[in-house]
Amino acid sequence: MDGGVKCDFLLLNCEKKQAYFIELKGSDIFHAIDQISRSIDLLKDHLKNFAVFARIVVTRVNTTNLKNDRRYLKLKRKVESLHGNFKEQSKKLVDTV
Repeated sequence: MDGGVKCDFLLLNCEKKQAYFIELKGSDIFHAIDQISRSIDLLKDHLKNFAVFARIVVTRVNTTNLKNDRRYLKLKRKVESLHGNFKEQSKKLVDTV
């Protein structure tokens, strides 16, 4: 990847063909959405047979209503089109990979 904005982690489950783009943030969820979206755009050609999932964990409670934000909706549609989903959680997110 180039030196631009990108997410913190990419976790690959090669047996299940799943790619998890993970961003850990203090509270700036919109920046996290931008980072994951950019990372997916940069790597999706290399992950053609993978379902793509987006995960954001913020350490401070964020009261922003994301459900109507265009960036949130765009990322949600992007990962759904790649056979995955998008989850955002405060403090701790538990997921089975």
